[in-house]
Amino acid sequence: MVEQTEYQKTRVREEFAVRRKRQLIATIPILVILIGYVWLGERTEQTAYPFIMIGVVVVTLIFSFRNWRCPACDGYLGRGINPKFCSKCGAQLRG
Repeated sequence: MVEQTEYQKTRVREEFAVRRKRQLIATIPILVILIGYVWLGERTEQTAYPFIMIGVVVVTLIFSFRNWRCPACDGYLGRGINPKFCSKCGAQLRG
C-alpha cells in the first residue's frame, strides 16, 4: 500500500461517494423496467419488452464494471455497495 497524504485520502473518499451515488442511480432504470414488465405483462402482450430489459441490463453492467472501481488503484470493488476499504489496495473509501 502506497502512503497517501490527507488530501489524497480525502479525494479518494469524495470520489468514492460520487461513484457510489452513480452506481445507485444506475439501478433505477432496471427497477423501473422490471416493475413495468411485471405490471404491463399481466395486461398486454409485450414482445419488445424482454429485449429492452436485456439491453438496459447489458448497458448497466458495462457501466458498472467501469464505474465501480477504487479511486486510488482502479481495482474492481466487488459486488458490495458500501465497502469501507478497497480489498485490493486498502484505501479507506468511507469515513
